Amino acid sequence: MQQQTLIFILFWTLFTGFLHAQTATLTGKVTDQTSGEPLIAATILAGAKGAVADAEGIYTVILEPGTYKVEISYVGYQPLQQMITLADGETKTLDAALSS
Repeated sequence: MQQQTLIFILFWTLFTGFLHAQTATLTGKVTDQTSGEPLIAATILAGAKGAVADAEGIYTVILEPGTYKVEISYVGYQPLQQMITLADGETKTLDAALSS
C-alpha cells in the first residue's frame, strides 16, 4: 500500500510539472510621439498572438518564452517593429511613441 501511494505521489508530482505552462509577458503603452496622448485601440502583434491597447494606451500580451518580431501599429501612424526575446517568467515592457 505504501509503495502504491509513493508511486502515485511521484507520478502526480511529475505530471503536474509538465502541465505547468511556461509563459512570459510583454506589456507597454502606445502614445502619439508629438502630443503624448494614448493611442486607443492600437494593434500589437507578437508572432501569432496580439492585443489591442486600452483607453490609456496600455496593452499586455501573454506569450511563450522565445524571440518575437513585435509590430505596434495605428491607422495613420508609422508602425514600430522590434525584435524581442522573452525568458520563462519574464515581464518585458515595450513602450511605443508612434509618429504620424
